[in-house]
Amino acid sequence: MKKALALLLLTTAVGLADMPAAAQAKKKAAKAVAAQDSVFYVDASANLPEKAVSGPGMDVEAADLNKDGFLDIVIANEYAPNLVMFGDGKGGFRQVPQEQLPFIVLDSEDIAIADLDGDGDLDIVFATEDHTVHELWFNNGSGAFEMRHNLVLNSVSNAVLVKDVNSDGKPDLLFGNAAAKDTPGQNYLYINNGDGTFKNETSQRLPQLLDITQDLKLADIDKDGDDDLLVGNEDGNRVLINDGRGFFKDESASRLPASTAEETRKVTLADVDGDGDLDLYFANVAFRPGKQKQNRLLINNGKGVFTDDTNKRLPVSEEHTMEGAFVDVDGDKDLDLITVDIFKNRPVRAYLNNGKGVFTERTSYILPPNLDLEGIGIKVADFNSDGLKDLYFVNRGAKDRLLLRKKK
Repeated sequence: MKKALALLLLTTAVGLADMPAAAQAKKKAAKAVAAQDSVFYVDASANLPEKAVSGPGMDVEAADLNKDGFLDIVIANEYAPNLVMFGDGKGGFRQVPQEQLPFIVLDSEDIAIADLDGDGDLDIVFATEDHTVHELWFNNGSGAFEMRHNLVLNSVSNAVLVKDVNSDGKPDLLFGNAAAKDTPGQNYLYINNGDGTFKNETSQRLPQLLDITQDLKLADIDKDGDDDLLVGNEDGNRVLINDGRGFFKDESASRLPASTAEETRKVTLADVDGDGDLDLYFANVAFRPGKQKQNRLLINNGKGVFTDDTNKRLPVSEEHTMEGAFVDVDGDKDLDLITVDIFKNRPVRAYLNNGKGVFTERTSYILPPNLDLEGIGIKVADFNSDGLKDLYFVNRGAKDRLLLRKKK
């Protein structure tokens, strides 16, 4: 037995010695990646350009920017150049050269993508926090961008949202603001003129409210055919109801349960209990005194009135959750939950839905081992064109992670 084992080891060693160094390295890398796979996901992080995705990332979005039919990735970096990576449709990515997205260093926090000037391609907006300039990058149709003008708002923004709020077929802009660091401010709504220039209609369309806003979402929560505005704040979340013409009224007091001491970073909407309406998930942190880390799950009664069912439906959370994303991980037709924690080397968490909106942590079953990040953002999308939902994680200060969903 010992002789056979020795012969096997010798044969293996000779084989490796005869193999070119590059091939050996590739084989070792493939084995290392395979060791990081799970039942559901393949770790394809090696497909990402090393230096490009190791910056101070704050947000991620995906869209086809160069009109080749494949998803590309946009990263907002804090005090570093923002990043665009073109996808090859197979889960591989390459960084666009500097001349296609010039390097400008601002405190970029959030991303919105839409055809702002009506020319048939997708443009990019970066919201900045510590600068008064928000970047509007216009696409030439092939994925090269120029900054024709900026929005100088005198706002400290952590959120930007793009959507047609007044039903004229042109995407408008909303910014979630503070007046200064840790000082509440007014959120802004800018109406698109159709050519990529905008008119400030905040005072006409938004209630005058002072908040420290971290996230904005538009969705039809009351099923009346128009999109309402969900506002995630450090100091109490809000629901603003659309009158159908893009004018919003604060109805938080009658639609949200009494506020807990939560400091929300992301708002996510999903029908977690399968009853045909959108429920609310608040990803919370506790950086400010007196705040609670517990994430919240609010159930919609079908008319846009929410009940806090957190204690019945979510496990206790003692982490600083920057984002939660819903995706059907196990193929059972309900939405499961993935979360990321901002503190360094904290595990990404995964929770299975029982079909009725009750979640149980099954991280080790769902995700690869050692998926410990300084997690900022998650993007769920089909990055390799196989019809399955993949996961991209922004890992602040270290290499981002890309998980491709295995085929059934």
